Amino acid sequence: MKLFYSPIHAFAHKVLITAYEAGIWDKIEPVAVYPFREGYDITPINPYNKVPTLTLDNGYALYGSQAIVEYLDSLSINDNSLYPKDMNIRIDTLRRLALSDTLFDILTQLTLDPDYGEGKREKFIQWLWPKVISSLTVMDKETDLNRNFDIGDAAQVHALTYLELIVPEYVPNSDIIPSNFDYKKNYRNLDKWFKQVSKRESIKFHYQKPFDGDDSPENCKRHVKQVLELQELYKSK
Repeated sequence: MKLFYSPIHAFAHKVLITAYEAGIWDKIEPVAVYPFREGYDITPINPYNKVPTLTLDNGYALYGSQAIVEYLDSLSINDNSLYPKDMNIRIDTLRRLALSDTLFDILTQLTLDPDYGEGKREKFIQWLWPKVISSLTVMDKETDLNRNFDIGDAAQVHALTYLELIVPEYVPNSDIIPSNFDYKKNYRNLDKWFKQVSKRESIKFHYQKPFDGDDSPENCKRHVKQVLELQELYKSK
């Protein structure tokens, strides 16, 4: 399997956490992709040209992080699935997964979108920033230090570490977003939770560690070509 992803380990990647928890990280070949840099086009295998994208040994491309993590978890060689079997617990886990993934998407929009439609940037921030605060408020309220680590937690680690990376440094200057914003000071329960959960090996093995590999555009193109060749091969069978 190949995992096309952005090798920015200043935040913890949900997909990497899941692969490690499943005990299958050594079966995955990471491929560095920087979607906003020239030469890293993966549109031939993902019409959205987005990471992460997981390709299987037959060239089948799986995209959408929620689909990828569920697939990786299904391959787990361990007995600790990140998806609880009890339906009530599972539904709550998926709700927390959606909460964290949406927070991540909102943060991405704040860093990338220069304008919202034809409106001014300030209106865009007025629309999004309260959603960040309400998400954090819910997460802080629902913090459970005794809960078994699950996919909702993996997604929450992903979102919180990305939040810490980009706010306030990489978001627009605005009276709405505090220039000294630090979620750990404002959400004490989340701070305690993160300090505990960040000790997991599935997080420590890559979080805040430099990417060790070839992250050139040529390497990305080579792997995309390999995937396309596999697709053609299996299509003809």
